[in-house]
Amino acid sequence: MVCGAIIPLPENIVATDNCSDTVEIDFTETTEDVDCNSVITRTWIATDECDNFSILTQTIMIMDTVAPEISICPDEILIPLNEDGLYEIEDYSDLIEAEDNCTEELSISQSLEPSITDDTSIQSLTITIQDECGNSASCDVALMYEIGGNLIEKNPLEFNLFPNPSNGSFTIDLLVLSDAKFKIHNSLGQEVAQLNLVNGKNVVNLENLNTGLYIGYIRGEDGNKTGIIELIIE
Repeated sequence: MVCGAIIPLPENIVATDNCSDTVEIDFTETTEDVDCNSVITRTWIATDECDNFSILTQTIMIMDTVAPEISICPDEILIPLNEDGLYEIEDYSDLIEAEDNCTEELSISQSLEPSITDDTSIQSLTITIQDECGNSASCDVALMYEIGGNLIEKNPLEFNLFPNPSNGSFTIDLLVLSDAKFKIHNSLGQEVAQLNLVNGKNVVNLENLNTGLYIGYIRGEDGNKTGIIELIIE
């Protein structure tokens, strides 16, 4: 039988004897866990008045062959930047909901261990749910990496900006392009600064600007790709 199925009640056994008018029937039932499965053993012993007896045995094997069912799994997870400009990979098991027909406590694992990293090449992770019998189900989650600050438009240039907010000193890590231009506009749309960036980490000093919200535009040398991000000077 499959785990979770309705177990039939014991049969009402009747016994007769060639000599005795009365036959006594004793019934016992035991349950034993064997290799993650359950074995129910039912025994009937029919005894006549002369202590002659017969034994009837019924064995029911309950097997768990059904994988857990995942009811909630996010399509994507945003990986945040910490104050050092590094990405913090966390344990995302709390975001998963699943249930199993037999096991109450399920184990949850993910393909990417919690860590702090600057690697953005990993685009997804797999979360696996497993019951006590080794049956498992999994789901794939896309990873979205925070750029730093509040992203206004999807960034095709793959850059990090940190810290944000700051006192006017920022670091821009240009991950893909070899060269780019960085233009800063104030809340009125006026350009207040323009800088050239190179591949790798660039220290940008905007301490001469007033505190407030600014919009930064990073454009590749080909002029076709732009990343737009809010900068806060406080």
